[in-house]
Amino acid sequence: KCSSSADASATGATNGDGSAKKATEIIQDVGSKGGYYTHKTPRMFLHEWCQRQKRPTPKYHAKQQGEGDKWVCKVILHDPKNKEKTQVYFVDKELSADTKEEAQQKAALIGLHNVAGDRAMHRVLPKAYVPLWDKLQVRSEQRKETKERREERAAKRKEKEKRINEWFSNLPEVHLSNENKELVENLVAAFADVGGPGAGKEVSRFDSEHLDLIGKFKKLGFKEKDATNAVKANGLDYKQTLEWLCINVDEKSLPKQ
Repeated sequence: KCSSSADASATGATNGDGSAKKATEIIQDVGSKGGYYTHKTPRMFLHEWCQRQKRPTPKYHAKQQGEGDKWVCKVILHDPKNKEKTQVYFVDKELSADTKEEAQQKAALIGLHNVAGDRAMHRVLPKAYVPLWDKLQVRSEQRKETKERREERAAKRKEKEKRINEWFSNLPEVHLSNENKELVENLVAAFADVGGPGAGKEVSRFDSEHLDLIGKFKKLGFKEKDATNAVKANGLDYKQTLEWLCINVDEKSLPKQ
């Protein structure tokens, strides 16, 4: 078992002359002798949590990366009833410690934050460990916000997909005669081969030839507006203009057979 107790000075009450009076932290760790203590180490808090959960004593594995390097550590919280619920927490290089003892305390604090992060432990921890606890709290809030944003984006995508599916399901059915169906299919195939009827031929100003072509399509039974749009998009190319009309004009506006 590991055992340690430490005294740390902190500003508290004042002396009679108004000067700061030092308050002493008497810290209890795993294996400490019975007596009066003002605080408990992270390792002690985690040890007690495991006892309440009827889990084995936490296992610490501390090591140096190389000779003279700082210490890193992992702590394992075994679950004897379900191995899948065994928890492992690490002190990585960013939080590495100068001593093995400090690395174990940091690992215990990280484990404690994961199992009791909703508690105001900064009020009862020794002052030396409060900054790390606060840092872990900030990280936790950032992860929570990131998760919430990700879930919000996923919900929006799901809602958008739902609206699109509903829109498609509510589209009216279009029924074409076999003759018109074959015509449309042939035109679509031609459209795909050449990049679209009239591509790049849009007309900005009509001359007499354009007006004559519009008149021809009106005689075929197309509405003037549709014929005008078709000639504007395809120029004087009669075949492509006719294809454009067959593809783009509403079936109800097509000439009667």
